[in-house]
Amino acid sequence: MGILGRLVFREIFSGALLGGVLFTFVLSLQRIGRLFELMVRSSATAGTIFQLFALVLPFALTFTIPIGVLVGVLIGLSRMAGDGEITAMRAGGQASRRVLGPVMLFAALAMLGASACTLWLTPYSIRLSYQILNRLA
Repeated sequence: MGILGRLVFREIFSGALLGGVLFTFVLSLQRIGRLFELMVRSSATAGTIFQLFALVLPFALTFTIPIGVLVGVLIGLSRMAGDGEITAMRAGGQASRRVLGPVMLFAALAMLGASACTLWLTPYSIRLSYQILNRLA
């Protein structure tokens, strides 16, 4: 991947990271309300409550990684088009298809991350959180 590919990848990554963090925070707030209720009712330690908060993240990541990629691609390529970088690339003799490679690479990496969250991390976190909740009850 050349300089142009790294530039496109970096633009997409920064927007996707920002969108992913924002959407993860919003989506995890739904499940955290029940954890606050548990924290008030039981005598759980701070480490246990922190662990339960961390176990909420894999479930949220299964949805927010694809949304973050969408936001990252839209923001990154829109910013590049708005700044005239796409026009300069085309005027320099580069084909528009050169942008497709880094976008597809980023999408494939995000797909692997989302599938790992869906197939392994989410079931593991659900099992661990039920074990902790049963121990607290």
